[in-house]
Amino acid sequence: MSPFMSNSPLFSCVRIPLVFVWLCSTSLAIFTLQDEGAVPSSTAPVSETWFGWISTPKQQLRTIVRIRRDEAGKATGGSIVCPDQTPDELPVSDLQIDADGVWSFQAVNPSNASRTAKFTGKQSSPDRVEGDFEQVGLSVPLELQKVESLPAEKISDLGADTVWLGTLDLVVRKMDFRIRVYSKRPYATMKAPRLLFDSLSEKAFGIPAEVSIDRDGTTTFEMKSLSAKFVAKLNETGNELQGRFIQGALPLPLAMKLQASAAKNSTAKSSNKMLPQSPADQNPIKTQALVEGSPPLLESETLSPPKKIDDASSEFFTETSFKVNYGAAKTREGKEPTLAEKGIQLAGTITIPKLKDGVNSRKFSAVIMVSGSGPQDRDETMGRHKPFQAIARYLAKNGIASLRYDDRGVGESTGDFLNATSEDFAKDAVAVWNYAKTTPEIDPTSIGILGHSEGGLVGPIAAVWEPGIAFLILLAPPGVTGSEILKSQIDRISELQGMSPADRKATMDLQGKLQDMASGYFTD
Repeated sequence: MSPFMSNSPLFSCVRIPLVFVWLCSTSLAIFTLQDEGAVPSSTAPVSETWFGWISTPKQQLRTIVRIRRDEAGKATGGSIVCPDQTPDELPVSDLQIDADGVWSFQAVNPSNASRTAKFTGKQSSPDRVEGDFEQVGLSVPLELQKVESLPAEKISDLGADTVWLGTLDLVVRKMDFRIRVYSKRPYATMKAPRLLFDSLSEKAFGIPAEVSIDRDGTTTFEMKSLSAKFVAKLNETGNELQGRFIQGALPLPLAMKLQASAAKNSTAKSSNKMLPQSPADQNPIKTQALVEGSPPLLESETLSPPKKIDDASSEFFTETSFKVNYGAAKTREGKEPTLAEKGIQLAGTITIPKLKDGVNSRKFSAVIMVSGSGPQDRDETMGRHKPFQAIARYLAKNGIASLRYDDRGVGESTGDFLNATSEDFAKDAVAVWNYAKTTPEIDPTSIGILGHSEGGLVGPIAAVWEPGIAFLILLAPPGVTGSEILKSQIDRISELQGMSPADRKATMDLQGKLQDMASGYFTD
């Protein structure tokens, strides 16, 4: 594995240890949510509904307790459900509500007694109970409020007033994210909304989020328990947040779209609205803070539109796609070929300059573009920026052809990215170089490599193998050993994450020892 892969974020940390694992048991379910239907009411004779939030630094979970009473007003039974984790209600046992308003009950999962939950509390008023919820050895405060009814909800929105959905593409896998905003009673209020982040792919729900909006309209959702942020801007129509998900050192593009039901049902018109959702709010300059008290943008302020990358008129070049296949091996008869036996197919774009009228036909010099560390598409896309596309078109305007391609295992290219080394990427570059030599418009004696970041290491490797590579262009290449790169990256990431100087020094000492141990296995 290339040492430069240390830039990649560790998304495994979204698998946070859930403080409360719900007591789900489908055999005891009183009701089940339908994917697109409202919450059916229990068939049991429920006379009271009590609601509260279980809140920890890692999670905020809605909790609903239903109490049945007889004609004399004595509590005879009930149920409990955490709809953010499961739609299944469980009956409570040992329910006691005495004349002084002291409450106690248990909820037991018969298939796993270790998940038994216990609540004890006392009524401070006819419609409020303050107590503690205990499960798996942990206890948190739980305040229950009596409510007349609860809004109907779907599994897709969990009763939130505003819902945003997006998918983070990690190349080797995709992760579905959701942001829920509660701004209405009984769950929250407009002045004190609750924002929750859900990693749907990891089944991690109710991660608390904080939001802020800068004066330039940049919205930041911060999930402190994940050490993660989503930094984005609202589009002109007010239905999509486009930005970057940041966890660790590498920001990745992420777009989150406002769900139609939330947009349709939203009628808030005050300056505290959650995000612009109506045609009147199409100008992102008018985006207001999600938390009351944050300064709104002034109506007189204007923002310059982002400078667009020059698309370059087609009068300067032609762009076509290409595919290069290499490394396939003969498989045994009757056997499915392995990934290695299938070889690699690299897909990319070739940009050829156009000759001006009256200019004699000639062959062009060409550049093979090799991307930096981490899975990259052919344009090295980062948010709205496409550096390799911009460079290719600039070169075309100046009479130089270029070929850029998706990394193996990325986009339209096949292969295994995660287990590839810098030498593997050099083989890919050589394969594209060999293909370029067969292109009629390109001078086969004048083809070089442009390598960016880790590509600044890959290019020279390829040039050592193939003396026919005419030249090298190295953009921000490594200037020190891979060992020093890893150390500096780890130290810088630790600093950005707020680690103390003493802890950073201890981390670097340990990293040095580990690298010394690893280097002992190699003679070179």
